[in-house]
Amino acid sequence: QLPNDGYISWHIENSVSPDGKWIAYYIGSAEEEPYDLALHLFNISDGTSYLISNLIAEGFPENLKPVIETAHFTENDIDCIDPKCKLGIVQSAFKEGMWHSIDWSPDSQSLAFAAQIDGPSSDIYIYNFGDKSIRRLTDELENIWSVDWSPNGEKILYLDSEPGIIYLSTNIRIADTKTQSVQSPKQ
Repeated sequence: QLPNDGYISWHIENSVSPDGKWIAYYIGSAEEEPYDLALHLFNISDGTSYLISNLIAEGFPENLKPVIETAHFTENDIDCIDPKCKLGIVQSAFKEGMWHSIDWSPDSQSLAFAAQIDGPSSDIYIYNFGDKSIRRLTDELENIWSVDWSPNGEKILYLDSEPGIIYLSTNIRIADTKTQSVQSPKQ
């Protein structure tokens, strides 16, 4: 049982560290107030856990409003014309992507995850076990949909999609984990 009604992502294999020592899990919600979605780590051997980071920036979901201007809505969304309705679609896509976007490095020393710590869309962040630091890896308006480390741990393959769309206009990108500056990789 994970503490505080914790739950894991869709892909259980991405939540458990390759060395079998840790489980990355979520507490809170991106669907309803108080919008307190947070990423935690659970130590399998001793049952302790600790917070890695809150995943949603202050002012959510209103801080998604700039994303609505660049969002692409499908013909299924034709009746959704007011800003509140469009904000709901963007918020839903944002939330769905968060559940898929977590993965451990092959050496279990880093955890890549999607979060909205610094802006209106989700970006990739890396938590480093060695110094307990969090580093932002990407910066773009597309919502992160999934992340996967390369076998050598030097790159992260990720999918993103245009704001407001869950399965349409998906891009495949590769970010370099060794680059210290924030990246906006091309498709």
